[in-house]
Amino acid sequence: ASTASNTQKAQQYKASGNASYQKGKYKEAYDEYTKGINMKCGDKSFEAILHCNRAAALMAQKQYVHAAADCDAALALDPCYSRALQRRVDVWTAMGDYQQAVRD
Repeated sequence: ASTASNTQKAQQYKASGNASYQKGKYKEAYDEYTKGINMKCGDKSFEAILHCNRAAALMAQKQYVHAAADCDAALALDPCYSRALQRRVDVWTAMGDYQQAVRD
């Protein structure tokens, strides 16, 4: 498959994930974001958004360690992505790790 078609599919998975998330179907949203990530579309900024969105779905399920890992992945792809940094601060705060939150 071409990179363009992979990007299009990844965007569809993101849209589907967003719709599931809005309905409170966090596991379903997680699965859709994961499918989007697995498309490996090559757009680092877009892949960072998928990881950050998946982190939100994980946070909603109280899976904080995995959410932090997705924030790390998002920041590795796009170090200037402020939403991923803010989400990671939210994860640390939810876990009660205020020192780590302050460091971020």
